[in-house]
Amino acid sequence: MARDYVALLEQLRNGQIEDFEVEPDEFMAFHDAYLAADDRKKIVGKAQLGGKVQYIYDREEK
Repeated sequence: MARDYVALLEQLRNGQIEDFEVEPDEFMAFHDAYLAADDRKKIVGKAQLGGKVQYIYDREEK
């Protein structure tokens, strides 16, 4: 069953979670939710070993 990336992004945005990881085979499902996010410039991904990406929410004002 696919993860609910819209809900994960909302939890990240609200500070309920600090980060989450996306596996390479899940990326396209995540990408759809990411592109729909109005604040996607604040959702920052950091590459991990094995093709995983860890996402955090950048709360700093620029």
